[in-house]
Amino acid sequence: MTTWQGWQQFTTTPPPAPPEPGTPPRSTEERLAYHSAFITLRTPVIDTLATSVRTLMILGRHQTMTARPSLIVTGPAAAGKTTALLHVGRA
Repeated sequence: MTTWQGWQQFTTTPPPAPPEPGTPPRSTEERLAYHSAFITLRTPVIDTLATSVRTLMILGRHQTMTARPSLIVTGPAAAGKTTALLHVGRA
């Protein structure tokens, strides 16, 4: 996701869906591919972040005279900051 094309592919490709009940078991390769894919559960924190980002984007579109509003996401390493923002970007 370091290029525009990579980002476009990420945002337009739906995340893999879990198997439906009653379907035959997946192969080991299919299971590993599913678990290594980018899958994020919607949580209240992710929803709050998504709302904040959307609000700031709308405000920023109409801001022409002064600095645009911004958002800083902080937290300890491996807390999921990048994962949360990628989920917001996909949404």
